Amino acid sequence: MKEYPMNDEEKKLEAWVGAKLGALPERRAPSELMERVWQAVREREERPWWRRGWATWPRWAQTTCGLLSSALVCGLAMFAPLWGWGGFLEWFNGVATDVLTKVFRPLEVWWVGVKAMGLAASSLVQSVSPIGWWAMGLGLVVVGVLYGCFLGMGLALYRGVRRPIR
Repeated sequence: MKEYPMNDEEKKLEAWVGAKLGALPERRAPSELMERVWQAVREREERPWWRRGWATWPRWAQTTCGLLSSALVCGLAMFAPLWGWGGFLEWFNGVATDVLTKVFRPLEVWWVGVKAMGLAASSLVQSVSPIGWWAMGLGLVVVGVLYGCFLGMGLALYRGVRRPIR
């Protein structure tokens, strides 16, 4: 912010306004407002964990939610062809293409690439056997567990090395 030079009158005015504002007593909030605010804070703190924001959930609940969501997505991808949902991807690609070309004309070239990748993923999903999906799911679980273990070991080593000497 650019500062402009002030003349003597402006400096006097600034000093006078500052003195008058500094002499004012500090205003307090009405007591009924304070009571309502504290009541709202207490009610928010008393909520069960699943009624709060996801970031405040316990770690075990966040992990379980993430694993269940991943399992749901993998299960839908694995069993969609068996349930006759094979046409869903083609329908979605058609609807999304229509919307994108009408609203986002410059993104049409990008969407063609995304659509091609989606169709390739769809054919890949349909070509993998259920045993293959179970094997990939198990592999992902093993990789996740190993990642967590190595992350935990790294944190433990870091805490051990960085612990202040007492």
